[in-house]
Amino acid sequence: MTQKLLKELINYHCAGGWGKDKEFDESELVNVIRGTDFGNILKGNIQSVPCRFEKKSKVKKCLIQEDDILIEISGGSAAKGQSVGRTLLVTKEILDLFDKNVIPASFCRLIRLDKNIISAPYVYYNLQNLYKNKQITIWEKQSTGISNFQFTDFINELFIDVLNFDEYRNRIFPLEILDKKIELNQKMNETLEEIVQTLFKSWFIDFDPVKAKAEGRPTGLSKEINDFFPDSFEDSELGQIPEGFKVDGVDNHYDISIGKTPPRKEPEWFSENQQDIPWVSIKDMGDAGIYINKTSEFLTNEAIKKFNIHVIPKNNVILSFKLTVGRVAILQKDMCTNEAIAHFIPKDDDLSEVFTYCLLKSIRYESLSSTSSIATAVNSKIIKAMKCIFPSKALLIAFNEFCLPIYEKIEININEIETLISLRNTLLPKLISGELKIPDAENFIEEAGI
Repeated sequence: MTQKLLKELINYHCAGGWGKDKEFDESELVNVIRGTDFGNILKGNIQSVPCRFEKKSKVKKCLIQEDDILIEISGGSAAKGQSVGRTLLVTKEILDLFDKNVIPASFCRLIRLDKNIISAPYVYYNLQNLYKNKQITIWEKQSTGISNFQFTDFINELFIDVLNFDEYRNRIFPLEILDKKIELNQKMNETLEEIVQTLFKSWFIDFDPVKAKAEGRPTGLSKEINDFFPDSFEDSELGQIPEGFKVDGVDNHYDISIGKTPPRKEPEWFSENQQDIPWVSIKDMGDAGIYINKTSEFLTNEAIKKFNIHVIPKNNVILSFKLTVGRVAILQKDMCTNEAIAHFIPKDDDLSEVFTYCLLKSIRYESLSSTSSIATAVNSKIIKAMKCIFPSKALLIAFNEFCLPIYEKIEININEIETLISLRNTLLPKLISGELKIPDAENFIEEAGI
């Protein structure tokens, strides 16, 4: 076995970026991938990937191809202990997500390997191993509170094992199997959530069954559910709504509380001990999906008591309303939050976590702002005063009966994803180093019940 510097294995690399305003040309619209988008892209979600205008010469040089590796080189907060060096292996499936050319953002670097010498997935898993074990931090430099990655030093100093391709496959095959299963579960959850969101929109936003009955058309629903919908509309302060539906303030249907942050200058209130109370930040909500069960920080029981901080029971819904407005998540365990997040505990059991989640996801929060900056204009008083349309109790029950089992399946899939990720992270360094062989890895996977 021999080793080569990463620099010797690279055919081409370039810095990303986008043009300045004066260089914008609408004919050269491209998608831009940022390091912060890597997780969303792997889930098949590109909504947060911005479209930018870019100079034609820059686009041609930086167009991303299959098997390219992207590495984040700037953007982490040193004060919060956030590391750069996250990586993304570009697959055909990722490229298929984009209907236009795609380039890395200015905070990313593109690496294109010599495929005749080395396997791109093998190098990717090597870099993942360095990142997950914080070994990549030796190439970090802190500047004005921001973590920056010393890319040139990195490729000039990192050695990679150069093996035959059969050995590459032996080292990464179990990891690829686990990643495929993770991806499958994520896509299944996207499909399941889309089913629920589509139903919620049809019943409670577009009022499709009511429109059909009013026009004498079939609704396509069972007779029992069909009978729950009226056949006419009435005026309300939010416009035409189905007869029998009600416009009301959310605070009449939910006990709404706001989180707190103990004094940051008194570190004794904060903890990294998972036995303490999970404390949710907006970033934690961004890292989570529908359900949230992990936080980067915890509060001690003493902090909870001293500062009278609300601990929200599991299966209730939280909403971010400052800085990043409109993130919604369901708690998988008892948690507390910072002051940028509101908690919604229903006063009626029929206001399930699924209905509440869909309701809060459907609100156009920009309409609540009286200024151009929603991030600063929306406050807790505005959140508590929001007006929403609430259906009849019978329709709430019907919605819950159909949708709750779907979200239970989503939660099962999420828990399995967590198990798969943990197993993959355990196997990663052992497989990459050659310490563990495929039969041993298969035994690990079998024992985990995967």
